[in-house]
Amino acid sequence: MFSNMNTKYIIVGILCVLLVILGSWVMFKDKNIYEYDVKVSSAGGYSALLDFNHNYFTDQQGKILLPFTSFGGAVADGWAGGQQATAMGIKAPLPYGVKVRWFSITENQFWEGDAVLNQEKLEQLKHYRIHDVLYHNNNNFLDLSDFVINYAPGGLVTIWMTGSSEEYLITQFKAHKIEVLDWDSFIQPVLGEKISRKDYLAFQMDLKNGGASLDAKIRQEVLTKTVPGAEQWLRLMKQYSWFLKTNSSYELKGYFANYLNGEQYSTQQNQDQIKKLRAIPIAITVLLKSYKTKENIRLDFDFNKEEIMDGFEKLSQNQQGSEPIQLYLDINDTISEVSVYLIKGSEKIEIKNAKITQKDFPE
Repeated sequence: MFSNMNTKYIIVGILCVLLVILGSWVMFKDKNIYEYDVKVSSAGGYSALLDFNHNYFTDQQGKILLPFTSFGGAVADGWAGGQQATAMGIKAPLPYGVKVRWFSITENQFWEGDAVLNQEKLEQLKHYRIHDVLYHNNNNFLDLSDFVINYAPGGLVTIWMTGSSEEYLITQFKAHKIEVLDWDSFIQPVLGEKISRKDYLAFQMDLKNGGASLDAKIRQEVLTKTVPGAEQWLRLMKQYSWFLKTNSSYELKGYFANYLNGEQYSTQQNQDQIKKLRAIPIAITVLLKSYKTKENIRLDFDFNKEEIMDGFEKLSQNQQGSEPIQLYLDINDTISEVSVYLIKGSEKIEIKNAKITQKDFPE
Protein backbone atom coordinates (compact mmCIF):
# COMPACT_ATOMS: atom_id res chain seq x y z
CA MET A 1 0.00 0.00 0.00
CA PHE A 2 2.85 2.37 0.88
CA SER A 3 4.36 1.75 -2.54
CA ASN A 4 1.04 2.40 -4.26
CA MET A 5 0.63 5.66 -2.32
CA ASN A 6 4.14 6.76 -3.33
CA THR A 7 3.33 5.97 -6.97
CA LYS A 8 0.08 7.94 -6.68
CA TYR A 9 1.90 10.95 -5.18
CA ILE A 10 4.56 10.78 -7.91
CA ILE A 11 1.89 10.74 -10.62
CA VAL A 12 0.02 13.61 -8.99
CA GLY A 13 3.31 15.53 -8.66
CA ILE A 14 4.18 14.99 -12.32
CA LEU A 15 0.69 16.13 -13.34
CA CYS A 16 1.06 19.25 -11.22
CA VAL A 17 4.42 20.08 -12.82
CA LEU A 18 2.96 19.55 -16.29
CA LEU A 19 0.02 21.79 -15.44
CA VAL A 20 2.38 24.52 -14.21
CA ILE A 21 4.46 24.23 -17.40
CA LEU A 22 1.32 24.27 -19.54
CA GLY A 23 -0.05 27.24 -17.62
CA SER A 24 3.22 29.13 -18.01
CA TRP A 25 3.25 28.35 -21.73
CA VAL A 26 -0.34 29.55 -22.13
CA MET A 27 0.46 32.75 -20.20
CA PHE A 28 3.57 33.23 -22.32
CA LYS A 29 1.55 32.92 -25.50
CA ASP A 30 -1.37 34.99 -24.23
CA LYS A 31 0.91 37.86 -23.31
CA ASN A 32 2.65 37.77 -26.70
CA ILE A 33 6.10 37.79 -25.14
CA TYR A 34 9.00 37.80 -27.60
CA GLU A 35 12.78 37.75 -27.28
CA TYR A 36 14.55 40.58 -29.09
CA ASP A 37 17.36 43.12 -28.88
CA VAL A 38 17.43 46.86 -29.57
CA LYS A 39 20.26 48.46 -31.56
CA VAL A 40 20.90 52.14 -32.29
CA SER A 41 22.83 53.95 -35.01
CA SER A 42 23.40 57.29 -36.68
CA ALA A 43 23.08 58.05 -40.39
CA GLY A 44 26.23 58.53 -42.43
CA GLY A 45 28.60 59.35 -39.57
CA TYR A 46 26.53 62.33 -38.31
CA SER A 47 26.95 61.21 -34.72
CA ALA A 48 24.32 61.47 -32.03
CA LEU A 49 24.40 61.40 -28.24
CA LEU A 50 21.30 59.68 -26.86
CA ASP A 51 19.68 61.12 -23.77
CA PHE A 52 20.17 58.41 -21.15
CA ASN A 53 16.67 58.73 -19.66
CA HIS A 54 14.52 59.60 -22.67
CA ASN A 55 14.79 56.79 -25.23
CA TYR A 56 12.35 53.94 -24.76
CA PHE A 57 9.60 51.82 -26.25
CA THR A 58 6.10 52.27 -24.85
CA ASP A 59 3.12 49.98 -24.46
CA GLN A 60 -0.40 50.75 -25.67
CA GLN A 61 -1.12 52.76 -22.53
CA GLY A 62 1.90 54.98 -23.15
CA LYS A 63 3.89 53.50 -20.24
CA ILE A 64 7.60 52.70 -20.55
CA LEU A 65 7.99 49.17 -21.91
CA LEU A 66 11.73 49.02 -22.58
CA PRO A 67 14.38 51.75 -22.17
CA PHE A 68 17.43 51.81 -24.43
CA THR A 69 20.50 53.98 -24.89
CA SER A 70 23.95 54.02 -26.44
CA PHE A 71 26.86 53.02 -24.26
CA GLY A 72 30.13 54.90 -24.00
CA GLY A 73 29.39 58.05 -25.92
CA ALA A 74 28.16 58.88 -29.42
CA VAL A 75 26.15 56.47 -31.51
CA ALA A 76 28.28 54.91 -34.22
CA ASP A 77 27.90 55.35 -37.96
CA GLY A 78 25.35 53.16 -39.70
CA TRP A 79 22.15 52.85 -41.71
CA ALA A 80 19.85 49.94 -40.89
CA GLY A 81 22.42 48.50 -38.49
CA GLY A 82 23.83 49.55 -35.14
CA GLN A 83 25.30 48.96 -31.72
CA GLN A 84 23.71 47.12 -28.82
CA ALA A 85 21.40 49.38 -26.82
CA THR A 86 19.85 46.93 -24.34
CA ALA A 87 20.82 43.79 -22.52
CA MET A 88 20.79 40.90 -24.99
CA GLY A 89 17.78 38.62 -25.23
CA ILE A 90 15.14 40.90 -23.74
CA LYS A 91 11.80 39.13 -23.26
CA ALA A 92 8.89 41.53 -23.62
CA PRO A 93 5.79 42.26 -25.70
CA LEU A 94 6.43 43.96 -29.01
CA PRO A 95 6.34 47.74 -28.58
CA TYR A 96 3.37 49.91 -29.42
CA GLY A 97 5.20 53.24 -29.57
CA VAL A 98 8.60 54.86 -29.18
CA LYS A 99 9.96 57.99 -27.48
CA VAL A 100 13.35 59.43 -28.48
CA ARG A 101 15.58 62.32 -27.46
CA TRP A 102 19.12 62.96 -28.65
CA PHE A 103 21.78 65.59 -29.23
CA SER A 104 22.94 65.97 -32.83
CA ILE A 105 26.63 66.84 -32.59
CA THR A 106 26.97 68.23 -36.11
CA GLU A 107 23.88 70.42 -35.72
CA ASN A 108 24.55 71.40 -32.10
CA GLN A 109 20.88 70.66 -31.58
CA PHE A 110 18.64 68.58 -29.32
CA TRP A 111 15.79 66.64 -30.92
CA GLU A 112 12.81 64.93 -29.34
CA GLY A 113 9.92 62.95 -30.79
CA ASP A 114 7.52 60.08 -30.39
CA ALA A 115 5.50 57.87 -32.70
CA VAL A 116 3.27 54.81 -32.82
CA LEU A 117 4.99 51.91 -34.56
CA ASN A 118 3.32 50.35 -37.58
CA GLN A 119 1.22 47.79 -35.75
CA GLU A 120 -0.10 46.24 -38.95
CA LYS A 121 3.45 45.51 -40.08
CA LEU A 122 4.42 44.09 -36.67
CA GLU A 123 1.35 41.84 -36.72
CA GLN A 124 2.37 40.52 -40.15
CA LEU A 125 5.90 39.80 -38.92
CA LYS A 126 4.54 37.84 -35.95
CA HIS A 127 3.25 35.25 -38.40
CA TYR A 128 5.89 35.59 -41.11
CA ARG A 129 8.17 32.70 -41.99
CA ILE A 130 11.38 33.44 -43.87
CA HIS A 131 12.12 31.59 -47.12
CA ASP A 132 15.71 32.57 -47.89
CA VAL A 133 16.68 31.82 -51.51
CA LEU A 134 20.40 31.80 -50.68
CA TYR A 135 20.73 29.62 -47.61
CA HIS A 136 17.25 28.12 -47.48
CA ASN A 137 16.54 29.44 -44.01
CA ASN A 138 12.99 28.55 -43.08
CA ASN A 139 12.71 30.27 -39.71
CA ASN A 140 9.99 32.28 -38.06
CA PHE A 141 11.00 35.93 -38.45
CA LEU A 142 10.71 36.59 -34.72
CA ASP A 143 12.85 33.59 -33.71
CA LEU A 144 15.97 35.81 -33.79
CA SER A 145 15.07 39.47 -34.09
CA ASP A 146 16.30 43.01 -33.39
CA PHE A 147 14.82 46.47 -33.54
CA VAL A 148 17.19 48.98 -35.14
CA ILE A 149 16.68 52.70 -34.47
CA ASN A 150 18.53 55.28 -36.57
CA TYR A 151 18.96 58.98 -35.74
CA ALA A 152 19.67 61.30 -38.68
CA PRO A 153 20.24 65.04 -39.18
CA GLY A 154 17.09 67.07 -39.55
CA GLY A 155 15.42 65.07 -36.78
CA LEU A 156 14.68 62.02 -38.92
CA VAL A 157 14.13 58.76 -37.03
CA THR A 158 13.92 55.42 -38.84
CA ILE A 159 13.08 52.08 -37.24
CA TRP A 160 13.57 48.66 -38.79
CA MET A 161 13.13 45.13 -37.51
CA THR A 162 15.53 42.35 -38.47
CA GLY A 163 14.93 38.64 -38.29
CA SER A 164 17.52 36.06 -39.38
CA SER A 165 18.66 37.27 -42.83
CA GLU A 166 15.85 39.73 -43.57
CA GLU A 167 15.08 43.31 -42.51
CA TYR A 168 11.91 45.39 -42.84
CA LEU A 169 11.10 49.04 -42.37
CA ILE A 170 8.66 49.55 -39.48
CA THR A 171 8.28 53.30 -38.94
CA GLN A 172 9.85 56.61 -39.94
CA PHE A 173 9.03 60.01 -38.46
CA LYS A 174 10.38 63.52 -37.86
CA ALA A 175 11.32 64.67 -34.36
CA HIS A 176 11.17 68.33 -33.33
CA LYS A 177 13.83 70.68 -31.99
CA ILE A 178 14.05 71.26 -28.25
CA GLU A 179 16.53 72.93 -25.94
CA VAL A 180 17.75 71.10 -22.84
CA LEU A 181 18.50 73.74 -20.25
CA ASP A 182 20.62 71.61 -17.92
CA TRP A 183 23.50 70.33 -20.06
CA ASP A 184 25.28 68.77 -17.07
CA SER A 185 22.36 66.51 -16.15
CA PHE A 186 22.27 65.34 -19.78
CA ILE A 187 25.98 64.75 -20.37
CA GLN A 188 26.90 63.13 -17.02
CA PRO A 189 24.94 59.85 -17.54
CA VAL A 190 25.95 59.71 -21.21
CA LEU A 191 29.72 60.08 -20.81
CA GLY A 192 30.13 59.28 -17.14
CA GLU A 193 31.75 62.67 -16.59
CA LYS A 194 30.93 66.36 -16.90
CA ILE A 195 32.21 68.49 -19.75
CA SER A 196 30.77 71.77 -20.93
CA ARG A 197 28.83 71.87 -24.18
CA LYS A 198 31.39 74.26 -25.66
CA ASP A 199 34.34 72.06 -24.72
CA TYR A 200 32.61 68.90 -25.94
CA LEU A 201 31.92 70.40 -29.38
CA ALA A 202 35.49 71.77 -29.57
CA PHE A 203 36.77 68.27 -28.77
CA GLN A 204 34.76 66.84 -31.68
CA MET A 205 36.04 69.49 -34.09
CA ASP A 206 39.75 69.12 -33.23
CA LEU A 207 41.33 67.65 -36.37
CA LYS A 208 44.23 66.33 -34.30
CA ASN A 209 41.87 64.47 -32.01
CA GLY A 210 41.79 60.83 -33.08
CA GLY A 211 39.13 59.99 -30.50
CA ALA A 212 36.47 62.31 -31.92
CA SER A 213 33.40 60.74 -33.51
CA LEU A 214 33.33 63.06 -36.53
CA ASP A 215 35.58 62.48 -39.54
CA ALA A 216 37.36 65.27 -41.40
CA LYS A 217 34.73 65.58 -44.14
CA ILE A 218 31.89 66.03 -41.68
CA ARG A 219 33.89 68.48 -39.56
CA GLN A 220 34.37 70.58 -42.70
CA GLU A 221 30.61 70.53 -43.28
CA VAL A 222 30.10 71.77 -39.73
CA LEU A 223 32.59 74.62 -40.28
CA THR A 224 30.97 75.65 -43.58
CA LYS A 225 27.45 75.12 -42.21
CA THR A 226 26.59 72.63 -44.97
CA VAL A 227 25.46 69.70 -42.81
CA PRO A 228 22.62 68.09 -44.81
CA GLY A 229 19.11 67.87 -43.40
CA ALA A 230 16.75 64.93 -43.68
CA GLU A 231 16.36 65.23 -47.47
CA GLN A 232 19.21 62.93 -48.47
CA TRP A 233 17.87 60.17 -46.22
CA LEU A 234 14.29 60.66 -47.36
CA ARG A 235 15.52 60.23 -50.94
CA LEU A 236 16.60 56.69 -50.02
CA MET A 237 13.02 55.88 -49.04
CA LYS A 238 11.48 56.49 -52.48
CA GLN A 239 9.46 53.54 -53.77
CA TYR A 240 8.59 52.41 -57.28
CA SER A 241 6.71 49.71 -59.14
CA TRP A 242 9.52 47.63 -60.64
CA PHE A 243 10.55 44.06 -61.38
CA LEU A 244 13.73 42.13 -62.19
CA LYS A 245 13.93 40.42 -65.57
CA THR A 246 16.56 38.49 -67.54
CA ASN A 247 16.88 37.71 -71.23
CA SER A 248 15.30 34.55 -72.62
CA SER A 249 18.45 32.41 -72.21
CA TYR A 250 17.92 32.16 -68.45
CA GLU A 251 15.27 31.22 -65.93
CA LEU A 252 15.09 33.51 -62.90
CA LYS A 253 15.10 31.24 -59.84
CA GLY A 254 14.90 34.06 -57.30
CA TYR A 255 16.97 36.84 -55.79
CA PHE A 256 18.01 38.44 -52.53
CA ALA A 257 18.19 42.25 -52.47
CA ASN A 258 19.50 44.97 -50.19
CA TYR A 259 17.42 48.11 -50.65
CA LEU A 260 18.38 51.76 -50.21
CA ASN A 261 15.70 52.21 -47.55
CA GLY A 262 17.51 49.66 -45.36
CA GLU A 263 15.30 46.67 -46.08
CA GLN A 264 16.65 43.33 -47.24
CA TYR A 265 14.75 40.21 -48.20
CA SER A 266 14.35 37.40 -50.75
CA THR A 267 12.04 37.35 -53.73
CA GLN A 268 11.02 33.85 -54.76
CA GLN A 269 10.72 32.40 -58.22
CA ASN A 270 7.29 33.25 -59.72
CA GLN A 271 6.53 35.65 -56.85
CA ASP A 272 4.51 38.69 -57.89
CA GLN A 273 7.18 41.39 -58.02
CA ILE A 274 4.84 44.32 -58.61
CA LYS A 275 2.25 43.54 -55.95
CA LYS A 276 3.55 46.44 -53.89
CA LEU A 277 5.83 49.43 -54.35
CA ARG A 278 9.46 48.81 -53.38
CA ALA A 279 12.55 50.87 -52.66
CA ILE A 280 15.53 50.91 -55.06
CA PRO A 281 17.96 47.98 -54.74
CA ILE A 282 21.58 48.83 -54.00
CA ALA A 283 22.79 45.20 -54.21
CA ILE A 284 21.18 42.04 -55.58
CA THR A 285 22.21 38.39 -55.54
CA VAL A 286 20.49 36.71 -58.50
CA LEU A 287 19.99 32.96 -58.93
CA LEU A 288 19.57 31.78 -62.53
CA LYS A 289 19.36 28.58 -64.54
CA SER A 290 20.65 28.39 -68.10
CA TYR A 291 18.07 26.90 -70.46
CA LYS A 292 20.93 25.84 -72.76
CA THR A 293 23.36 24.18 -70.32
CA LYS A 294 20.94 23.53 -67.41
CA GLU A 295 23.63 25.06 -65.18
CA ASN A 296 22.67 26.92 -62.01
CA ILE A 297 24.32 30.34 -61.83
CA ARG A 298 24.75 32.97 -59.13
CA LEU A 299 25.56 36.58 -60.00
CA ASP A 300 26.06 39.36 -57.44
CA PHE A 301 25.35 42.96 -58.51
CA ASP A 302 26.50 46.00 -56.53
CA PHE A 303 25.16 49.27 -57.89
CA ASN A 304 26.44 52.82 -57.65
CA LYS A 305 23.94 54.57 -55.37
CA GLU A 306 23.71 57.86 -57.23
CA GLU A 307 23.57 56.24 -60.67
CA ILE A 308 20.74 53.85 -59.91
CA MET A 309 18.75 56.47 -57.98
CA ASP A 310 19.09 58.90 -60.88
CA GLY A 311 17.91 56.21 -63.31
CA PHE A 312 14.82 55.30 -61.31
CA GLU A 313 13.94 58.94 -60.75
CA LYS A 314 14.29 59.76 -64.44
CA LEU A 315 12.13 56.85 -65.59
CA SER A 316 9.49 57.62 -62.95
CA GLN A 317 8.91 60.89 -64.81
CA ASN A 318 8.17 58.90 -67.97
CA GLN A 319 4.47 59.39 -68.71
CA GLN A 320 4.10 56.29 -70.91
CA GLY A 321 1.30 54.68 -68.95
CA SER A 322 1.49 53.08 -65.55
CA GLU A 323 3.69 50.12 -66.50
CA PRO A 324 6.41 49.20 -63.99
CA ILE A 325 10.13 49.77 -64.47
CA GLN A 326 12.19 46.80 -65.59
CA LEU A 327 15.58 46.16 -64.01
CA TYR A 328 16.81 44.13 -66.97
CA LEU A 329 19.84 41.81 -66.95
CA ASP A 330 21.21 41.02 -70.38
CA ILE A 331 23.56 38.03 -70.07
CA ASN A 332 25.24 36.16 -72.92
CA ASP A 333 25.44 32.35 -73.03
CA THR A 334 28.98 32.19 -71.58
CA ILE A 335 28.35 34.87 -68.93
CA SER A 336 31.34 36.74 -70.32
CA GLU A 337 29.18 39.79 -71.05
CA VAL A 338 26.60 41.11 -68.62
CA SER A 339 24.77 44.42 -69.04
CA VAL A 340 22.22 46.08 -66.77
CA TYR A 341 19.43 48.39 -67.96
CA LEU A 342 16.46 50.23 -66.54
CA ILE A 343 13.58 50.14 -69.03
CA LYS A 344 10.18 51.75 -69.16
CA GLY A 345 8.24 51.90 -72.39
CA SER A 346 10.61 52.96 -75.17
CA GLU A 347 13.08 54.57 -72.75
CA LYS A 348 16.18 52.61 -71.78
CA ILE A 349 18.99 53.62 -69.40
CA GLU A 350 22.16 51.57 -69.08
CA ILE A 351 23.55 51.15 -65.56
CA LYS A 352 27.25 51.35 -66.42
CA ASN A 353 28.89 51.31 -62.99
CA ALA A 354 27.50 48.06 -61.61
CA LYS A 355 30.07 45.74 -60.05
CA ILE A 356 29.22 42.19 -61.14
CA THR A 357 30.68 39.04 -59.54
CA GLN A 358 29.97 35.38 -60.24
CA LYS A 359 29.98 33.21 -57.13
CA ASP A 360 29.17 29.61 -56.27
CA PHE A 361 25.51 28.69 -56.45
CA PRO A 362 24.17 27.95 -52.94
CA GLU A 363 23.71 24.28 -52.14
